[in-house]
Amino acid sequence: MAAPGWERMLARQPAPVQKTIRAQLGDGRLRSIDKDDDNGDITYDVEIVRQGKTRSFMVSDDGELLSVEVFLEELPATVQQAIKTHAGSATLAEIDKSESDGEISYDVEIIAGNKSRTFTVDGAGKLTDEEVFLAELPPDLQKAIHQEAGAGTLDEITRSFDSGQVLYDGDIIENGKTNTLTFDPQGALLSKQEDVVLSTAPLPVQKQIQT
Repeated sequence: MAAPGWERMLARQPAPVQKTIRAQLGDGRLRSIDKDDDNGDITYDVEIVRQGKTRSFMVSDDGELLSVEVFLEELPATVQQAIKTHAGSATLAEIDKSESDGEISYDVEIIAGNKSRTFTVDGAGKLTDEEVFLAELPPDLQKAIHQEAGAGTLDEITRSFDSGQVLYDGDIIENGKTNTLTFDPQGALLSKQEDVVLSTAPLPVQKQIQT
């Protein structure tokens, strides 16, 4: 008997990715696997149906579970309340749970006024960052972002809260590359970070990162 379609779809993926997907799938049904290549950083967006609910998760090329979609009622009460409070009257679209170095965070997407934006709360329900729009920022900060962006395209602005300090990260796309510019609330440029493909970095740097 031929294997079902989802088994054939799964069999085409790298072995570590297959293992992670099977662990998340359990007795559910696989709906789709989408491979995403972001300048050599390969991830897999997977959608499954389990216990009557459709949910998605993301897996790295080496099989690491990067994030998994969760539902509000599954979360701790303090996290639920924090999400409801910050979302306000907006419509809750999706919640993705991720864990790094033992620290849990929840990326939340909301929709208000036909606009989608995201924010993140930690495992205790504390707001750590939120997406903002240029028109919402102080005039001096708007001007600084415009000047630094130059001919590039402004993709996204994130306001983050770190040890009581508020920072703004603006992602600028130019010539196919993304630069992240960090500003203080007054518009002073604090840092500039450029995403590069690993293969284009100097060989000693490549080896150190791989190690």
